[in-house]
Amino acid sequence: MTVKVLETQLSHIIDALHWLDGSTRHMESKAQPINELLDVEITHITAETGRLKMIRKPGTIVFHRPDLGRSFPTHPDDSPITTEAQRKRPEIAPFTLKAVIRHPQARYNPRQVNLDIGSGKGHSVWLYPALHHLATSHRAVFGSLRFDDQSPARWALLVLDVEYAPGKSVTFHAQADANGDFELPLQGLPPMAKGVDHFKATLAINAGMLDETEIPDPDNFTLRDIAKSRDAEKGEYDFEDELELALNPNQRTRLSTAGSALLFIKQDDD
Repeated sequence: MTVKVLETQLSHIIDALHWLDGSTRHMESKAQPINELLDVEITHITAETGRLKMIRKPGTIVFHRPDLGRSFPTHPDDSPITTEAQRKRPEIAPFTLKAVIRHPQARYNPRQVNLDIGSGKGHSVWLYPALHHLATSHRAVFGSLRFDDQSPARWALLVLDVEYAPGKSVTFHAQADANGDFELPLQGLPPMAKGVDHFKATLAINAGMLDETEIPDPDNFTLRDIAKSRDAEKGEYDFEDELELALNPNQRTRLSTAGSALLFIKQDDD
């Protein structure tokens, strides 16, 4: 029996969001996807939502406009069903999407996104492992972040660059929790060579001023100065844009401002 194709249906993806594990951000093209169904709460959208279809899949969410689909009849002489021009993606006016992304079991920290959608190129959305789901490691740095007004640096992002050999380094990423507490496992560092008792490392912190219940958009965070030391009597801090460390990767190391059990960062990012 011969099956005759009467028409070809063409549809185009408007855009897509892809969930990626922020702790693997330094791996670029090899960053680890989060191949799970995440909860997406749209809080604002400028598109005509009645014509927009949102398809959730493990690791991604796809935006589709069924009304932009087109049908083409089959050619009687069995020539190609559609031409390249017919297959070309139609021009789509971009629209703004604001949403809250959550992991259903809270294994990753929640976050907001504020994106211009419609290019069809896709967007990488980085989510960071939740502190309470991290396995305690004997090779890690940890601590509690506070602004210089003593308020918690909620959901701050930490970037630790460790030089394990001249000209060779590994970068680690982590996010503090809603209380400013953090842990940064040092997975993947090579062992120290004989006669070496530490690696040189630098810590940078990006943060925003957030209310207690506010869900963060880490893309809006700014680089904050870190207090190297604190004079408790005068209430003065010695700030640096990065914190230089002599790091022993074979032990758990608390990061703190000298003179305190906490690590302070500057509230004012000017």
